[in-house]
Amino acid sequence: MKRWDLKIVLKSDLCTATGENVPGITNVKTALEYGIPYVPAKRIKGCLVEAGREMADNGIIEEGMMRQLFGAPGLEREKGVYIQDAHLHSAPKYLFGLNEEGSFTIKDYEQFRKAAENCPEIEDSFLEEVFTRRRARTAIDAELGSAQAHSLRTVQTVPAGIVLKARLEGELSDEGERALELCAKGLRHMGLGITRGFGEVRCSLEMVSSGKRDCAVPVNQYKRGLLEEFSPEEEVELAYEIRLDSPVIVEGDTGAHMDCLPGAAVLGALAGMYIRKYSLGANAHEDVNFRRIFLRDGVQFGYGFLKKGDKQYIPCPKALAVKKDDQSEWFNIWCENPRRKDISGQIFLEDNELHVAVPQKEIHFHHARPADRGIAHALNDRAEDTTHQTGQFFEYIALSKGQVFAGTWKGRAKDIEKLAECLADNAWRLRLGRSKTAEYGECTFCIKGVKRSGQGKSPAVTGKEWLVWLVSPMVLEDENGGPFFEWSSIKEQAEKIMGYPAKEFKSACSYTVVNGYNSKWRMPSISYPALAAGSAFYITLDTDEDIRISELEGKRWGLMTGKGCGQIKLEPWSRVDKGGNICNSDEGHPPAPETSGNESDDGMLAQLCSYYEEKTKCENLSLDKLDTIKREELPPSSSIELLLQILRSQNGEPGFYEEIKLQAEKIAKESKKKRVLELIAPCQGESYEFMKHYLENAKWKARSRDKDENRERKPDYEP
Repeated sequence: MKRWDLKIVLKSDLCTATGENVPGITNVKTALEYGIPYVPAKRIKGCLVEAGREMADNGIIEEGMMRQLFGAPGLEREKGVYIQDAHLHSAPKYLFGLNEEGSFTIKDYEQFRKAAENCPEIEDSFLEEVFTRRRARTAIDAELGSAQAHSLRTVQTVPAGIVLKARLEGELSDEGERALELCAKGLRHMGLGITRGFGEVRCSLEMVSSGKRDCAVPVNQYKRGLLEEFSPEEEVELAYEIRLDSPVIVEGDTGAHMDCLPGAAVLGALAGMYIRKYSLGANAHEDVNFRRIFLRDGVQFGYGFLKKGDKQYIPCPKALAVKKDDQSEWFNIWCENPRRKDISGQIFLEDNELHVAVPQKEIHFHHARPADRGIAHALNDRAEDTTHQTGQFFEYIALSKGQVFAGTWKGRAKDIEKLAECLADNAWRLRLGRSKTAEYGECTFCIKGVKRSGQGKSPAVTGKEWLVWLVSPMVLEDENGGPFFEWSSIKEQAEKIMGYPAKEFKSACSYTVVNGYNSKWRMPSISYPALAAGSAFYITLDTDEDIRISELEGKRWGLMTGKGCGQIKLEPWSRVDKGGNICNSDEGHPPAPETSGNESDDGMLAQLCSYYEEKTKCENLSLDKLDTIKREELPPSSSIELLLQILRSQNGEPGFYEEIKLQAEKIAKESKKKRVLELIAPCQGESYEFMKHYLENAKWKARSRDKDENRERKPDYEP
């Protein structure tokens, strides 16, 4: 697989809006990650597609090459290049208050970001102040020639001079690679306001050597031949963790956004790897091994659930709830019956304490442009003619990056070995969920251990009463091995799987539908009614034998176990009958390894720390000097704003004070000129950072004076 770096140099201010705002301060915010600007991959892909279409219209590249580069809706399998977000690569030194040319370069963005997050002196608000600027925009009334009422908008932008880099990957021919390079060169504008001077960029494509990796390979307990200690036909269980390296969009069978990684998503990703590794193509179903592993439930791909620290969270059983008037305690609904409320989130039961955690999610806004490329925005239902594609706004809800989800696979040792080899050939990376070709779905797979099926650390537990619940949906099975549509025989199903008769049986269930989507035929798969995750059963078994929990939990109930359906969890009744306390999980992600600034960047992190100290010092000093000037002696706030604009245009270059003084001396009105010159006199010989804070504080001081004067002039009206 070929890899490239797309280098994006900002020639003017850039705003890649996310739909967020800060009321009263910023109307349009640009995309930020811990205060550091980035360009979402979907924006990059859309801009590359637009540049490619224009070249295809002019005969520079072939029309069919666009499909090879970027794919097309409805394809059987993903095709074209995979595009990642563009992250900060270098920033000019003037942003850090230095009066010198050049820039600081980041060698490894992920290390830099983690180091910045772990630095106690640096907060995301400070990084946002360093790497972004605010620009005001307004609309002009055509009749009056002045600003329209209520039209002022403040836009957050990334300043010119910053360089970002995005990683591109794909299997392209030489012609495809040349076409991609042309698309990159033709990309000249992106983001908002491209007809108003914003978003001018220059892009170039740089080949990355195949051996170069952005991040270290995860520590896996897998080595080739690790499963040789097991016989090929022996049933084994593999424990895994999946780290989300980008947001992941997973939708359930009912269209709801899930809090876990479904087994079907992992199955599909591994099936694609297997097909490519053995060159099976469209005839994969004819291969004996592929059919056994992926189509006949030969390997059971378990669901991945949230993991924080050493705690593995799973869906909460419906038998447990919290009191409506006291949600700090949980109880068993079959033992107590007060007014109750369901427990939302996933749980980890430890003694009588129930730890509750909710996976982090985020909302991403996108828009698709109309087929008419002369229209630069989505029309939605405002279009008069909807027979053609008019564009639309839409949103995705995604699991946030950085989280870890864990689960298990079950199958024959020889089949698990084949899947581990596929992952190793792909550097332990896989893509899950929707929109995998841009911005979403990037994950890292890690094997945590392999053991014989049913072999666990839990001791044998003697008992008759058990709480059993589903952690994934269950499709019931009838006598002939087909899907079961009658819910009255759940007890018989449980007795059959557990291997013992039940003297007493209670259930608290909810229902769902298990289906999917067949991309080859572009139609939904067959839908089956199923018991939803969290469905709980109280079972009293008619036996005095010792029961090992790990053996029973290793069994999958019902059909479609290859896609992760039918996973269960057991707890002795004595552990859940009396209730206990609720503990909301406040554990964060595992701490990032400590890194020094020299390892991750060319002095940028160290400069940020020193700049923070200098900024604090300048703020205090500017306030002290400003206190010596009375409010009445300050020029109008609008004049001070003009001085700030002149200062920003200098970008910290030497001679900025002389330039501002020269412009101030051109003021025609003597009284106003005198006040301006007296205002900036304390800035002579001071740093750019000092003058910026000095003028900012002066502007707000003058504005408060102007408001007070306007209030005094306002006439009083009789009530």
